[in-house]
Amino acid sequence: MYSIDDLIKVIDKTGVVGDIGKFDPHKSFRDNGIDSLEVFAIFLAIEEEYKIKINEEDSMRISTLGQLLVFLNSHVSS
Repeated sequence: MYSIDDLIKVIDKTGVVGDIGKFDPHKSFRDNGIDSLEVFAIFLAIEEEYKIKINEEDSMRISTLGQLLVFLNSHVSS
């Protein structure tokens, strides 16, 4: 199972968040100042890193890092 820290490392690699230390995983992406195009970049990075596909319907439901973690852990084979 993956953790929030694993996802934060991937997000940091995207360069979307200027100061990853200020990123609050308990807030929504929007509340962290991340716009929809940046969220798309994060999702693409997660898809590439973990070899999964986040379809449009799922992406519309994921608004926090916690929700993304639940999705990831439910779609990645151990």
